[in-house]
Amino acid sequence: VVTMCWNKSMLIVILLLLSLITINYSYNIHNTIQSTNNRIKSSIIKSIDQSMKIIAITTTTSLISNNKAIAADESLYIDALSTMLLAKQIITPSILAVKVQSYDRARTNINYILNQLYFQKKVSYLIKNSIDYVDDPDLIDSASEAAGRISNSLIQFDSSVYTCVFIPSEDGTIPPSAEKYRKEANNYYLSFLKDIDILISLSTPSQLTEATKLADKQIVTLPKVLFYTEEGLQRKGI
Repeated sequence: VVTMCWNKSMLIVILLLLSLITINYSYNIHNTIQSTNNRIKSSIIKSIDQSMKIIAITTTTSLISNNKAIAADESLYIDALSTMLLAKQIITPSILAVKVQSYDRARTNINYILNQLYFQKKVSYLIKNSIDYVDDPDLIDSASEAAGRISNSLIQFDSSVYTCVFIPSEDGTIPPSAEKYRKEANNYYLSFLKDIDILISLSTPSQLTEATKLADKQIVTLPKVLFYTEEGLQRKGI
């Protein structure tokens, strides 16, 4: 009987020990899992934080780059506007030269615009980029039409003046046969001025101010032969 009681007691002790071991093992597993989960959570949070920082840096860099690109494009746009202003100042004396039959001088101005100012290239740039600065679609349409004919007006102006070169003049009088081409030249001149004013209107007030400043700086570097008065031409007999 004593032996049996002893055996039962030992069995109970063993079972209790086994229970304690099981509980302790389960607790350790739980802690391990919990620790692992915490590490995973921490790793995920760090990863998200790093990703957000990368996105923020990338976005900021992209915005800065885009702003620089926009600024560069507007600088080129202003440069094109300044070319329109220069062309208008260069073409003005030419009609005075036609008036006093200084046809070669007139053609010098016309061809300087066509060949030295990259005129048509600048006109095309204005039209292509005007949508970024002009809100009036009708103005853009009018400017597009003007751009399509403005270089031709210069070419026809030059052609009319060139024809007059070969019509003899006696005693400084204007031959009747030359009058037709002089009128044509004047019409092409006026057409050019009208169209170039439309192109210049593709500007904001601040852009026009900057373009005017740029044109004023550039004009002093141009050949002096391009600028003259009617009286000066008559006095020199050129």
